[in-house]
Amino acid sequence: MQAGRSNKQSFTLIEMLVVMVIILILAGLLLPVVQMAKNSADQARAKETVNQLAAAFRAYSVEFSRWPTPTVTTNLAYSAPGALDFCITTNLFANSSGITFFDFSTKDVLSNSATPTTAFIVDPWKNPYYCRMETNTPYTGSVSDPFYNNSVHMLPVGFAIWSMGNDGTMSVNANGDAAQFNKDNPKSW
Repeated sequence: MQAGRSNKQSFTLIEMLVVMVIILILAGLLLPVVQMAKNSADQARAKETVNQLAAAFRAYSVEFSRWPTPTVTTNLAYSAPGALDFCITTNLFANSSGITFFDFSTKDVLSNSATPTTAFIVDPWKNPYYCRMETNTPYTGSVSDPFYNNSVHMLPVGFAIWSMGNDGTMSVNANGDAAQFNKDNPKSW
């Protein structure tokens, strides 16, 4: 029998520390990958919601021969970034026919403290979804691109829906013009 050593096989303190360091290194390598996967999933979820909202706008238009009206303050709230832009609320598709055009969950809603009966539909980063609708009479079938600060850039659609994305901004350059489009913003066009 060897002196100073028992028959039991056990880990020494140094072996335990080496294993703990290896586990910490692996965890440190995996955290950024997990965060990237979460960001990618949030981006996909926001894009899918924008697509569902666009489908709801089209369905509403087919049913009632008009867009959901922005003049009713319980449906849409005027908001930044421009005077023609509105935050989409939970009341947007309310109608006397009882038709559900867009179904949302409570995690997609943020209450508006200014008007307690109005709640905004929000993206995964808790920013409201915005929309811009054509208000021309007669309708021309186009709306100005919200990502430009002028009316030169027109979209060949009657509405535009978007989210500010993870960073909460519309554009990447200082004057707010979308010459360098902010790619994290899900949009309907």
